[in-house]
Order: sequence, then structure tokens, then C-alpha cells
Amino acid sequence: MDIKFDTTEIYHENRHQNLMRIVNQDYNRKIQNLCRHLDMPHLASYLSHRSKPQKNISHRLARNIETKLGMPIGQLDEAISTINVDPTIDDNLPIDKLARSRNLEILLTLIGNGNISKLNSELGCHLNNHLGPNKSRMLGKKLATRIETKLGLRPGTMSVKCTFNDFLPYLNRDQLTRHIESKQEEYDERMSKRRIIIEQRNDIVSQMLKKIASFLEGSGTHEILEDSDIRKVYIPVPNHKNELPILVSCETKPSNRFLILCSKGMTERHDKLTNMILSDRDKFETDVGEMDHYPKIAVINAYDRELAMPSLNNPEITLIIKKALYQLSNLTDDYLLAKFKLKTVYNELVTAQLQYVKSFSSVQIIKTKELLHRGFSIPNIKLRGTRELSHSLLVPVSNSKDTLREVREFAKGSGTDFVLPICINNGNVVSDQFVPTKTWLASHI
Repeated sequence: MDIKFDTTEIYHENRHQNLMRIVNQDYNRKIQNLCRHLDMPHLASYLSHRSKPQKNISHRLARNIETKLGMPIGQLDEAISTINVDPTIDDNLPIDKLARSRNLEILLTLIGNGNISKLNSELGCHLNNHLGPNKSRMLGKKLATRIETKLGLRPGTMSVKCTFNDFLPYLNRDQLTRHIESKQEEYDERMSKRRIIIEQRNDIVSQMLKKIASFLEGSGTHEILEDSDIRKVYIPVPNHKNELPILVSCETKPSNRFLILCSKGMTERHDKLTNMILSDRDKFETDVGEMDHYPKIAVINAYDRELAMPSLNNPEITLIIKKALYQLSNLTDDYLLAKFKLKTVYNELVTAQLQYVKSFSSVQIIKTKELLHRGFSIPNIKLRGTRELSHSLLVPVSNSKDTLREVREFAKGSGTDFVLPICINNGNVVSDQFVPTKTWLASHI
């Protein structure tokens, strides 16, 4: 008899323990503080300092909490022993000491670039005993006050929970420039990783469609049209770069001889191609009204096989689809995690570059409005005394000059006439000049 282990209860227990650790560590041991921060008052019924409540934190709720807290996807499901927690920080310490320790780690990254000696030099303090693997003591109030005075921070700032963004206005030009350059490098790396995963996903779906087309050709019912086949000229549908297989029926009927294989619900790229073809078909039906000679469209849907043609309901084709969906599922977590990390580093880069423009650029900003599009921050800035540039979008540019598709979409539909690309390389500002939005979009297709 096979024994099956149900891991659901383990996940429920891990999620509760991890959230209670976060409450004790970051929210002064008050569950309501976490609920207010997440804007989730109902979360209080899932948490308890005593025993685990009867209500369980579901998969969907856990992913939502991770997104709002900026945690890696799936971390709440892990056992506490597998999560990287600083062993030198005791959760039972007073909240001000915990805050000072974590804020010092932020300054190590922002000012020291990870180098303790460099941070010592910048702050004029000896912090070797307060940082790194050999840390032997917590940062005291007296030394914290000294750091606050050195950086021009408000009294008591080091003793409250802060983020990277809270310290950005107090950095000098060199410090902020180094931070921006490090974020640009990280942004390039995240872009490259996401691009590789997207290409892998697109290739899986393309290979699936090609295998289905080859099977139909091998069965003798259809023939694959090659890219050079002149008959493709007579097919009135858009097919960018011939990414979707087109077949022709071997039957003698002249009507509906062509067949186009599409997919839906698998990748954004193939969804876009499918929507283009379906939209064109609807337009053709409206304008012409005669559909006898329009190609048949077989949509391989990840969620509903009813959309596919009856002739595709074949065990071999079903197996091809299942294998492709299995391969895609293996990449789903990697894709979501890469996308989440890209959003995080992009928003951090935007915040740092906006601070640079405010502090060290000749551009006089009188008002900024943080806009979000699919989780990406796109600041709308208003300038002083310049009517034609009164509203512009700040757009970060990485060293590779790549831009996000989501940002291009927003810029195209925002109605803003100008964008302000920002890029810093080797301590020098490469671009900080306003560019017409249409010109910028044309150069970043």
C-alpha cells in the first residue's frame, strides 16, 4: 500500500511560525502593527502568540503577504531553520536595539558598499565590533547619536525601523552615485535573467506547436506551409516573423483549407499573437461578412481544451500539450521570482535616481507623483517655470540601455509629452536631458 504524505499542514504551521517571527522581530511583538502595515485587518484572526488558531493561512494569502512585505515567493512556506536569519541578532532584544542594528546594515550597503573599513572612514567611527561575522556587540545609543550627527539625520532616526529610501536624502553625491551604479548593475542582471526565462518559455510553446503541426502532417491530413511557400501570400492574417505554424488541408475542398495553430494562457508572447489573429478574424467578419475562405484557427488553451478543434482531440496531441504544460510549470516559480526581484530592484533604482535629480541635478522639481503600472514605479515630475516640460516621466536607463516593456506601455498611454532618462556610468551622468516621448519610444522598440 502506498503511503502519501500531506504537506499542507506543514505549510500551514510554517506560515504561522514565520509570520509570528516577523511580528516579534519587526513589529514590536504586536500583531495589529503588522495588520495595519499590510492593510489586512482580517489577518489578526490567523495569528496568535499562544497556540496556532484554527484558521489556516492559505497559499494565496501567503503569496499576497510575501509580495507586500517584499519577501521572496514561497519563503513563508519554508521552515524557520532554512531561512537566512542573522544569527547575531536576538529577537528578544528591545526594538530600538534591533532597529539600530538593521539600520547600520543598511548604511554598510549604502555608504560602505559592503566594506566595513570604508564605512568606518566615511562615518569617522570604529564599527568592526558592530558588523560582520565577528560582531560582538550591538550598536549603542551614544554611537548611534554620533552617526546621526555625522549624516545630518534627525535625532533618534537610528533607533527606529528605517528602509534604504529613508537614508537616500542624506547621502552625498559620491555615495548616492555609487549606490545608483550598483542598482543599475543589479537591474541589468535581473533583466538578463528574466529575459532568459521568457525565451525558454516561448521556446517551449513554439516547440509544442511545431510538434502538433508535424503530427498532423505525419497523419496525412495536413501539410505544413514553409516560410518560403508562396501560398502564404493569400492568407489574410498577421503572423509576425512566422512564429505560428500554418498548415494546409490535404482535402480537395477549396474553402477553409488553411489552419493556423495558436496557444492561449501559456506565455504573454503567444497570447499577444493569438489575440492579434482573433481580432483580425473578427474585423474580417465584420468588414467582409464571408468567412468560407478565412483560415481556421485552432487555439490550444492551457485551461480549456474546448477551444481547440475536434480534430486535435487526439491522445498523441494531448500528450504533447501535457508535456509542454509540465515544462512550463517547472519554470513558473523561477519566472515569478525573477519578475518580483526585477520589480524590487527597479523601484529601488527609480527612487535613488529621483533623489539624485532632486539633490544634484540642475532640473528644478517642484512636485512629484508616484505612479504604479503593473507594480513598477514611474514618477511623474512637475518642473518649475517650464510650461512645455511641466509634466514628464522619469525613466531609469541601465548600462545596457534596456527598458522594460511595462514602462514603454505606460509611457505610450500616459499622454505625457516628455521623458527624462537617467543613467550614471563611472560616476558621470550619461543622460539627464529631456526627450520627447515619441522619440524615446521609437528608439526603444
